[in-house]
Amino acid sequence: MGFAPQIAGKSRSMAHTADPAASTPSIPPPRPAEGLHVDVGHRHGWTVLGLRGELDIATTPFLHRHVNDTMRTAAQQAIPPQVALDLTDLLLCDSSGLNLLIRAWKQITTIGGRLLLLNPRQHLRETLARTGLDRYLTIIAALPA
Repeated sequence: MGFAPQIAGKSRSMAHTADPAASTPSIPPPRPAEGLHVDVGHRHGWTVLGLRGELDIATTPFLHRHVNDTMRTAAQQAIPPQVALDLTDLLLCDSSGLNLLIRAWKQITTIGGRLLLLNPRQHLRETLARTGLDRYLTIIAALPA
């Protein structure tokens, strides 16, 4: 005897569908060419991800893949990841972008790595300060030598 909610006089089954795609939440596909470009480089022992464009709900999966790739490379080399996000050319960062910054910081620091935010624009600095994230995320003007 199960619970079947009544909708407009009809019962609806709560059983899961056999099609995994039907039950998987939809994640917007990354649109790097339209919204975000990531330049990958290495300086002074850091992996530098230079962000250009907008970090929003549509582009966060694209950056997340870059962060995961960086962590995977560090793990293969048996070193803690040192990741610097160069935000000089980041025009917008919405709540999805902030969420990704927090998740990346947690992922990286949990395994002994470091995450730096380089040269964010004033509006992002203000958002990080208003939300209190500036107390956790390391924000600097330039990569240490």
